[in-house]
Amino acid sequence: MDDFDREIKVCFLDEATQALAEVEQCFLSLESNPKDQGNLDNILRLAHNLKGSSRAVGFEELATFTHELEAFVLKIKKGKLEPTANVVNLLLQANDFVSHIIQELKNNVDAKFDIKKLISEMKNCEASNEAETPATDVEHSAVSANHIAEMPQPKQSGAAAASPAVVDQNIRVALSKVEKLINYVGEMVIIQSVLHEQASDLMSLEYKKSIHQLGKISKEIQEIAMGLRMVPVKPTFQKMVRIVRDTSLTLQKDVQLHLEG
Repeated sequence: MDDFDREIKVCFLDEATQALAEVEQCFLSLESNPKDQGNLDNILRLAHNLKGSSRAVGFEELATFTHELEAFVLKIKKGKLEPTANVVNLLLQANDFVSHIIQELKNNVDAKFDIKKLISEMKNCEASNEAETPATDVEHSAVSANHIAEMPQPKQSGAAAASPAVVDQNIRVALSKVEKLINYVGEMVIIQSVLHEQASDLMSLEYKKSIHQLGKISKEIQEIAMGLRMVPVKPTFQKMVRIVRDTSLTLQKDVQLHLEG
């Protein structure tokens, strides 16, 4: 494997790790609000993207497993499988298993996994549900790209419905580059301050306006650069939802978590 292929695989694994955190929250929301079609559509998109990307970089076992997971979620969306507590437990197990695969692949991109057991559990769950409610037709397990594209977006109300939502796109940047940027911005601010002091001794009004404008731009750039180092705290508290759920099942207690602030 050349360096280019390895870099692509490492980049995919980093992006997949972020996606799995979002998928877990979607699974937990599914239990409390099983009729939320927007949530199901989001799960299918994430599963479909993970399947396609993993196959593209050569992780066939991961692609096969996420293909089956996608088909499992599709049955829930089509009403052939009720999102009961046991079904959500199985989805969370699948998510944990994919997390385990990704972590092991980070250590060894040639690692192999036994995906048959959990796939068998998903198929058994589907079979037991179909035995109770016979299906009238046979659906193909795979979701085509066109089907994913045609999925309706979650409904919005108020001003959000009048204009399309703006979704931030993220890129991965080396921390060393961010540190250099912040250092250079700091030097630029110092130079701007020196120029501002010198401008007070000059009579040129245009020069003073230019220095003032430079100061405003420098401040904006400095705030943006400092913001690049900030880490969102939301994912940290989101993890508590899963912890509380697992603990409540273990203790057989009805526990609800409310986060404020």
